Amino acid sequence: LVHPSTMTSHRGLTTTTLCLAIAIAAELLAERAEGQCQNTKCGDVEIPYPFSTSLDKCVASAFEFDCNDTGKGVYKPFYGNVEVLSVSLQLGQVRVMNHISS
Repeated sequence: LVHPSTMTSHRGLTTTTLCLAIAIAAELLAERAEGQCQNTKCGDVEIPYPFSTSLDKCVASAFEFDCNDTGKGVYKPFYGNVEVLSVSLQLGQVRVMNHISS
């Protein structure tokens, strides 16, 4: 059994990791030649380069999301066990689902 404070700590670490990844992604985006690497999509979520759902020459493993079938053919992106709702390089933001127990 995992203590709730430990779960909160791990979620905070995941959120921090995503924030750092966005900052690094913006830098990598500036360095890459346009048209060489493409945006991807998982379900209804647009995933801008340098993030992707497949590891290839354009994507480092830290920027890879899993595109999981959540049932009945509905696909959603995940970073570890955290659902990714949206990614915006312009806003420097990754929105994630964070379930709060009461």
